[in-house]
Amino acid sequence: GQRLGYPPNIYLDQLNGTYNREGLAYQDMAIHIFKRDDNLYSISQTYNVCVEDLLAANPNLVDSMPTGYPTFIPNTRPCYDEASGQQLIYEDENGYALEDPQISDQLMYYGNQPLGHISHYYNVCQNRIEDANSEKMNHRSTYLGWVIPTDRPDCFDEDGDLINYVCYDNPVDMTVDYRGADDFPTVNPDGVDCYDLADPYTRIWYEGEAYQIMDYEKEKILASRAFTAWCYGVSLDAIDAINNEQVILDLLPFHHRLIPEATRECYIDHPELLNYFTVHQVERYETLLGIAHQYDILPQWIAQANNLDGDNMIWERQMLIIPDGMRLSHIFAIFMSVMALFITALLFYRLRRRPTPKKKRQNN
Repeated sequence: GQRLGYPPNIYLDQLNGTYNREGLAYQDMAIHIFKRDDNLYSISQTYNVCVEDLLAANPNLVDSMPTGYPTFIPNTRPCYDEASGQQLIYEDENGYALEDPQISDQLMYYGNQPLGHISHYYNVCQNRIEDANSEKMNHRSTYLGWVIPTDRPDCFDEDGDLINYVCYDNPVDMTVDYRGADDFPTVNPDGVDCYDLADPYTRIWYEGEAYQIMDYEKEKILASRAFTAWCYGVSLDAIDAINNEQVILDLLPFHHRLIPEATRECYIDHPELLNYFTVHQVERYETLLGIAHQYDILPQWIAQANNLDGDNMIWERQMLIIPDGMRLSHIFAIFMSVMALFITALLFYRLRRRPTPKKKRQNN
C-alpha cells in the first residue's frame, strides 16, 4: 500500500522542465474506495488533498473514475484551510512559491488536463468553467490554473450523464401558476436557482408564459413542429416563437424543443387517446389529396383537423385524424335530392299558376 511521495512543487517543476526523480521515497497512504456518487473534488475535500495530488498518486483516474476503484490518498501539503474550508494557495500567478500560503477566495485547479476532464473532476459543466475563465479563454491572462466556479449545480448525475437545468434569478415554486402575475419568473442562464429538466414537474417560465420541454428524438414523427402542435393541442406559432429565442436555444439539449403547456396528452405517450377517432397512417408516396379521396372528404378538412402547415405537408408514418361526419358522396346525394325536390316544387308551382282554358260555347 505504499506509493512514491512527490514533492509539493512537482507540477511546476514539470512545467519548467526541472523535475528530478532522485530523492523520492515511498510512504504509507490511506485508501479510499471510489463510490458511485464520488468525484475527485469531493474526495479531495474529505482528505484535504488537492485534486492535482490525487491525480499524481492515481494516474488511472485522469480519464475515468470507476466505482469500486481503490484511490490512494497521498501525504502532501493541505489543500484547504481548516477554519474556512477555502483553498490554500502556495504559488503566485507566475508559479513562484509564496513565503506563506494564502487563502484563496476562489477554487483553483493547477493541472494541464483538458477542460472536459476537469469538468468531471469537479462536477461542474465545462461552459461554466469557461465563463469563470473568460479572460484566460480570450488569452488576456496568463495565470496558471483554472478558476472552478462553486455556485453552480452538479453537472453530472451518479451515472456520469449530463444533467440539463433551467435556471432563474430567484427560487421558483413549480406548483404556482405565475401567468398574469407582476413578478413572474423568467429564464436566466446565469441564475443560481436551477431545476432539473428531467423532473416532470419542472416548468420553464419565459416572459410570463409557462413551457414544457419535449424530446422529439424518441419519436421521429414528432420532429415536425406542426405535428407536435396538433398532438399536444397547442399553437404552432407559439412553438415557432419560443424556439427562435436565443436564450432558449442556449438552454435546450440536443433534439429538444419547448412547447407551450399542453392542453392534452399526446397520443405518442397515450395511444388510447385515438380509440374514438378514425386515424390514417401515411404510407410512402401518399398525398393529402389521395388520402382525402380515399375517405371521400375534402383535403382541407384533414388539414384543419390535423393543424397542418400552410403547405399541407405530410410525411411517412404520420398519423392523421380523419374528420368524422358527412362524406362528399353523401353531401352530393343530399344536394341532388334537394335539387330534385326544388325542381319538383318549381314544376308543381308553375302548373298551379297556369290559367285554366275557357270552354267553347256550343250552338245547337
